[in-house]
Amino acid sequence: MGRHACAHDARARGASRRGRDGAHRRPLLPLPPAPRPPASARVTPLLEADTVSFGYGARQVLRTVSLTLLPGEILGVIGPNGSGKTTLVRLLSGVLAPSAGTVRLAGRPLTAYRRREVARRLAVVPQDPTIDFPFTALEVVLMGRAPHLSALAFPRARDLAIAREAMARLEVAEVESRPLDRLSGGERQR
Repeated sequence: MGRHACAHDARARGASRRGRDGAHRRPLLPLPPAPRPPASARVTPLLEADTVSFGYGARQVLRTVSLTLLPGEILGVIGPNGSGKTTLVRLLSGVLAPSAGTVRLAGRPLTAYRRREVARRLAVVPQDPTIDFPFTALEVVLMGRAPHLSALAFPRARDLAIAREAMARLEVAEVESRPLDRLSGGERQR
C-alpha cells in the first residue's frame, strides 16, 4: 500500500476524513512506498515526530502528529491553508517547541542538541524568504555554511567550493553573481 503525505495526521490514520467544511478529504498525491532496508538492518530515522501537538493560545493547530523520515525518503506535506503545514515544519526544525510529544533528530530529542548542532544537521528553506539586502545568490548559499564556521569567521576557500558545488548540483551555478531579487521564483527556490 502506498504512503500519503497529509497535514492532518489523525485523518491520514483513518479517523474521520471530513474537513471543517464537511467536504470529504483524500490525499491528493499518492506516493509510492519508500524502499525499506531488510528487517535485520536497524536504521535510525533521520527525523521523527512522536505524538506531537501544538497550539497558538487556545487554538489547537496540530494534535498527536507522528511521522518518521528514514534516509533516502522524501516527505511532502500537503493541506489547505491554515491546516498547520508551516507549524509542523517549525516544530520539526526546532523553531517551535511542541506542547506535547517529542521531535527527534537522528534518534536524539531535538532539545538535547545545541542550536549550532541542529543548524549543522538540519536546514529549512523558507517558502518566501525576505532578504532586504542585495546579496548575490552565492552569498545566500554561503550563509548555509555559517554553522560550520567559528564566531566572526569569514568563509574559506573550502566553504566557497562547497557552496559552488551545491549550486552546480541544483543547476543554478550560472546565477551565482546575480542579486537575489533579480532571480526568478524557481531559481530562488532551488
